[in-house]
Amino acid sequence: MRIELELCVESVDAALVAQKNGAARIELCASLVSDGGVTPSLGLIELAVKTLTVPVMVMIRPRGGDFCYSDLEFEVMKALEDIIGIGGIDRILTSGQDKSVLEGMETLQSIVERAKGRIIIMPGGGINVRNLERILKSVRVTEIHMSLMKTIESPMEFRRSEADPVLVCMGHPGRSEFVRYTVDTDKMKQIVAILNLKAQ
Repeated sequence: MRIELELCVESVDAALVAQKNGAARIELCASLVSDGGVTPSLGLIELAVKTLTVPVMVMIRPRGGDFCYSDLEFEVMKALEDIIGIGGIDRILTSGQDKSVLEGMETLQSIVERAKGRIIIMPGGGINVRNLERILKSVRVTEIHMSLMKTIESPMEFRRSEADPVLVCMGHPGRSEFVRYTVDTDKMKQIVAILNLKAQ
């Protein structure tokens, strides 16, 4: 049985790396590291769809933080759905109602059994090279969702001194603005190898 890998990214560059290394699908987000992912810009969505050959899913989330949305935030999400042209729901991304898939495995398997193939149950949250095989032995799924990020240095040459009194940080406080996020291809190759073995 072939298990598809959906990879969560926040740029077209990272999406292309993921596609090249075996991702079956991309979940496109913005602010993945600082906010856990929010809806990306329309420009980013359009470029990703135009550039990639694998399917692109888009996170619909108006802000970081909890999931207790105001009426206005629900209106934002409805408007985004209209723009993106989202159709019917065909999959559910879940950690099994726990902090990670590993901790929610029993619930996940119960959800898979109740779904009976009518909707795809896609586990996501804390899956990595060390625990993937254990998860796949316990939960019978056809797709998994991961974020295999690593940082790379920005090619920006002009950098102000930290001592400069007019320094304005254009990144997240406490994190270098000269760091970008991409896909860790070494880890991704290990994941794809595990999934290919399961497919045999």
